[in-house]
Amino acid sequence: MNQQLSGQNGEKQGEQFEDSESRVVKSRANLRPAKYSLQKRIEDMKHRVEYRRMIDFPDREAVFHLRREAYANRMGVAKEWAAEKVDDAYEPNSATIGLFIDKKLVGSFKVTVATAEYPESQSGKAFPDEVNRELALGKMFIDPGRFVADQKATLEFPELPYLLMKVPVMACQYFDADECFSLIRKEHHTFYRRVFNAEILAGPAWCEPLNFDWVLMTSKVHQVRDSVFKRFPFWKASFLEMRQLFGAVEAMPAIVEHRKKAA
Repeated sequence: MNQQLSGQNGEKQGEQFEDSESRVVKSRANLRPAKYSLQKRIEDMKHRVEYRRMIDFPDREAVFHLRREAYANRMGVAKEWAAEKVDDAYEPNSATIGLFIDKKLVGSFKVTVATAEYPESQSGKAFPDEVNRELALGKMFIDPGRFVADQKATLEFPELPYLLMKVPVMACQYFDADECFSLIRKEHHTFYRRVFNAEILAGPAWCEPLNFDWVLMTSKVHQVRDSVFKRFPFWKASFLEMRQLFGAVEAMPAIVEHRKKAA
């Protein structure tokens, strides 16, 4: 459950995970004293927040521009690499999810279901040997990638990284995954170890386009789910909410094939 191949704005936001629960939140939108917990602040924002699967071309293009700006603002020369294309309209084992606050797109995650039969994933491109070895064991992974957040929104809403992290958490729950990849900047591995009991599977390795070392971590979903929801109850979602977001489970070929083999 991770910040994969993110725009650097998203990666920088990951550094705020460590202290967001305790610090005073001084948002331009709402000055809230430190006595208000992260849970309370997110609860207060519920009526302003919407998650939406980005399917239509205008939505996919909006995510494309958000990614491009996030990469270009921090990396310059990586602009062309970051904005290779708009996501394909039909990616049978992936879903690109947008986060809206006050009807404005402020962040996005792309989640992929990866199995031995359908191994294509972002983590697999970064560390093919290690990923293929794990998939060969018959496991089903959620591979969240393309984490990106709007620069202005990250300043206005310190809760934004937690709101975005709900996307891969929901995917792990909805698709009943065995494990979840986290392809992250090396400096952020302590957060994933602490919150998701994640272990390093591969790396560190230098990522040339992004100019930093990254590592691939993995979390065992069923072992950490209860503790994660206990600490971050706002990551829970109803079955109806997840179905509306990700569509029917049976619509993903990787899920269908995985269930056949497990039967």
